[in-house]
Amino acid sequence: MKIRISETSGKAGELNSQAEGLNGQIDTQRNALIAAQSRVAAASDRLAEAQARLEQASQVVEDSDGEGTHFAGDISAAQAEVDRANEEFQEAMSELEDTQAELERLEGELGEVLGAITDVAKDEKEAGDRKFRVGDKVMQTKNNYQLEW
Repeated sequence: MKIRISETSGKAGELNSQAEGLNGQIDTQRNALIAAQSRVAAASDRLAEAQARLEQASQVVEDSDGEGTHFAGDISAAQAEVDRANEEFQEAMSELEDTQAELERLEGELGEVLGAITDVAKDEKEAGDRKFRVGDKVMQTKNNYQLEW
């Protein structure tokens, strides 16, 4: 969501510039998030394929002469492939989580700047680590009949 505040001067102009900068950072972070999600999906696919190859290699096969059995494939190579794919998946997930956290931080910072621009900070209520301002859209999911208004 791009938000453009009309050109102003002084403190509001400074806040407007800050909001525009944050919008650019948020766009960049969203693109990074999409790329990270793609890497997680690809790593997940490679991990599933490696696990399937390991399972296939682990199958016990009877010799053609019926006198013995052996594994269908090289188990150690298949396990090494699973380990590499799992490490790649973990790295991709870590990158995804870091990107999501940074995006949430930037969006929170933008909310603070926009709140200051619209000058409704005096009409806000803090609940936990979130701030709610007049005009925010909220959804009530639980009734509290003891709450006094």
